[in-house]
Amino acid sequence: MFSTNSGAGPGAEFTLLPASGNPGASFSVTATLSASAMPPPQSGVPVSSFTVGALNVTGANYTYNGAIGGGTVTGTLFIPSGTAAGSQTATITFAPPPNQTQGLSLTQSAAFAIN
Repeated sequence: MFSTNSGAGPGAEFTLLPASGNPGASFSVTATLSASAMPPPQSGVPVSSFTVGALNVTGANYTYNGAIGGGTVTGTLFIPSGTAAGSQTATITFAPPPNQTQGLSLTQSAAFAIN
């Protein structure tokens, strides 16, 4: 399995927008993968999981953009009422390529804040 772990900012594997949200809210999130930090998967690679802290991002979908050499993962994040405030680590895991048992996994610390 390929795995990365770095803080948000220059050299980050991906950036997450929006970067914060309130408990009780449901909204679309977009993770933009950095082409300079690692080679992103090509189009059509399914997302196995996308989490923000202990929360699952539902309906995750990946699109590769050859013009910029990177890609985006979009989905919907719901933050239940009563969720504690704080910085959250986000993790995106892609399905493994044929004949492999594990896919690319990207982990970004301090990617999102619950207000």
